[in-house]
Amino acid sequence: MTLDSQQLQPVTSADGEQLRIGSWQLTVLMSAAATNGAYLMVETVVAPRLLSLPHEHADEDQVIYVLEGTMGFRTGEEEFVAGPGAAVLRPRRIPHALWNPTDIPARMLEITSPGTIEPYFREADALTRSGAADPQALRRLGERYGQIPVPDWIDELTTSHGVSLDGRSVPVDAGEPR
Repeated sequence: MTLDSQQLQPVTSADGEQLRIGSWQLTVLMSAAATNGAYLMVETVVAPRLLSLPHEHADEDQVIYVLEGTMGFRTGEEEFVAGPGAAVLRPRRIPHALWNPTDIPARMLEITSPGTIEPYFREADALTRSGAADPQALRRLGERYGQIPVPDWIDELTTSHGVSLDGRSVPVDAGEPR
């Protein structure tokens, strides 16, 4: 593998490319192009009470590393809360979701291998910036990139953790973080 000097330079959160996907804020730290497709690394700020659309990936494995705050995770049937310094594996073809069960933003690193999910992030960012990123459009886009939604989890997770897909409309019977 041949790398140019630009690929070898450190990248900080301030230097990375900023992407928005609905209510999600991502910073690309290592693009798939910079790693020859091996992986994609993004830093994500997870707004208070925000739930990711439960889904699974056909072709990618992910590792989440919690930098700040508290994050809830469900991978398969396992559910847990993790704080700074915790690493969480999200294997391909296993349904998963994550959420911020608190009123304080959380921050995490996400490494996805291979980096084939990056075009989805870029197209979803373009949809968001154009104002066309409604939930159905993002779901259809995700499906084109091998993200299979698991909608059956949404009601259970929103009710039991007081979170929502937009981070704004929290169910009335919101629970405390477990």
